[in-house]
Amino acid sequence: MRTFEFPASVRQAWLYTAVGGGASTVNVATAVRFVGALDTGRLQDALSAVEARHEALRARLRRTGQGRIVQVIHQTGTLALTIGDLPALEGDGALASIAADASAPFHLDRDRLVRAHLYRADQSDHVLCLTLHHAIGDAASGDLLVRDLLAFYRGDPGSLPPLPYQFAEFAAFERAAAFPAAERYWAGQLHGVRVADVPGSRRSSAYLPVRCALPDLRPATPRALGALARRQACPVTAVFAAALLLTLGWPPTGPVVIGVRTANRSRPELRDVVGYLADQVPLVVDARSAGTFEVLAGRAGAALTQALDHYLPSSRLPGLPADPDRPQFSVGVNYLPMAATATTPVLIGELKVLPVDLPDPPPVATAIWPGAPTLELTARDHTGGLAAHLLGNGAALPGDSLPRLAARLAAVLNAAGSNPDLTLTHLYELAEQP
Repeated sequence: MRTFEFPASVRQAWLYTAVGGGASTVNVATAVRFVGALDTGRLQDALSAVEARHEALRARLRRTGQGRIVQVIHQTGTLALTIGDLPALEGDGALASIAADASAPFHLDRDRLVRAHLYRADQSDHVLCLTLHHAIGDAASGDLLVRDLLAFYRGDPGSLPPLPYQFAEFAAFERAAAFPAAERYWAGQLHGVRVADVPGSRRSSAYLPVRCALPDLRPATPRALGALARRQACPVTAVFAAALLLTLGWPPTGPVVIGVRTANRSRPELRDVVGYLADQVPLVVDARSAGTFEVLAGRAGAALTQALDHYLPSSRLPGLPADPDRPQFSVGVNYLPMAATATTPVLIGELKVLPVDLPDPPPVATAIWPGAPTLELTARDHTGGLAAHLLGNGAALPGDSLPRLAARLAAVLNAAGSNPDLTLTHLYELAEQP
């Protein structure tokens, strides 16, 4: 066994303050469908090989005498494939049932932090759901596990890249490394910058998660916003950030900062690592004199590129709260592009492997750490289009503000997609109309 502490970017209180009675529902689920003759014994062997390849899957959590939370890596794994029947895999009900199972809590003091469940509709139709606790994995980790599992199942482990770097090495590097250039950069960028907030919100020590889907988002809007991002050579995340900032109020009075979630895998040695690498970076945007939405999106994109180029673990950012019980950012954006491995079916002989889009389970109060943003836009690409919602702290937001903000944001995105050259003032006025 070996023991290591989490990276500096992980706020440790999140791991246990998001716990009720030792049970935590901060889970990440990834699912695939097998159509055809599936060899479950071969699938179990592939699962064991994946567990041997990624030591994060063999981790348990332990609290030290000093109150620190560490991961303990076991040399051998015991991840077993559990198999259960599902009446049918067609329709939303079956997928909702799988998502509900995936959101079942992990008991951190005694459970392994990964589950593998195979749902069988009949002998030629199965869904595999891999569920990780967030302490050992993120959304990118789930995609990597599916890629590796399929390689082992088809008997082609040589197609996988070598893995000289594990999550423990990443954690040790991030805790010990110095980032003097990034620290100087952020000291200048964040000096005197206001943290963006939701108008009318109040500070609260409680967290009551509420979620609202963006209503009436036109099917053509995601494609139009993607085209805008390509014209501006900026990440799609920046387009969503620009829309969210405009939704929160106009005209701007100066630069503001929001948080943007990042997979944090730009270094080549991190691209194949399973672990909780994700973090937040500050996005500082000054919307004054931007004129049109396209200009604002380009400005946000340039700022996001600079933020990623000067990455600093979020716990080391100067001028932002370091207290794990306070949010560093009151407003955040989390955009999850579709994994390259999920865009097309995979054939293994006569067996067809298809991506599965699990619905989001209802938000649970114990699933979010107390430092969560007051408001976060989550947008996720999937095979059917774009799923987007606002997740907010109902204890901090006024009244029915979340549905109103969701409707206003959808109006901004639709209008900006149709005519990105609209002035920001006009766009805001359109979004304000009932």
